[in-house]
Amino acid sequence: WIYLNSSGLPRPAKMLASWRTEYCEQMRLRDNWLSGRCVVTRLSGHKEAVNCFAWSGDVVVSGADDNELRVWDLERDPDDACTRVLVGHTGKVLCCCIVRGMVVSGGEDKLVMVWDLKTGKLKNAMRQHNSAVLCIETDGYKYVYT
Repeated sequence: WIYLNSSGLPRPAKMLASWRTEYCEQMRLRDNWLSGRCVVTRLSGHKEAVNCFAWSGDVVVSGADDNELRVWDLERDPDDACTRVLVGHTGKVLCCCIVRGMVVSGGEDKLVMVWDLKTGKLKNAMRQHNSAVLCIETDGYKYVYT
């Protein structure tokens, strides 16, 4: 495969290597899941249904109908894994992602919110949508798409 940027030139090899690494990791996880070489852990904390989650390393972020995001540290005991609750949405949290040390969330309240993953502080709240924000994706480097 050759990936082209907007000028028609091939993208740097770093992008191709990153894609290959991610693909191999996903296949390893799939194989472990299908063969039963996995650990299932129950994390309790949300008061209503969970709609989304994102992970990066040993950190998982979940968003739910209770209007909250929760940050979980998978290295900790499951009963004490919730390290932070991010409160700011006024409607259900419908989507989230983690990018460059930030949590980006979208919700029923038409807001896209950007949080600092380490401190839990709200960095930005943007109301650019006319209806609920249903999906968030990132290129992993700079851009977030809603």
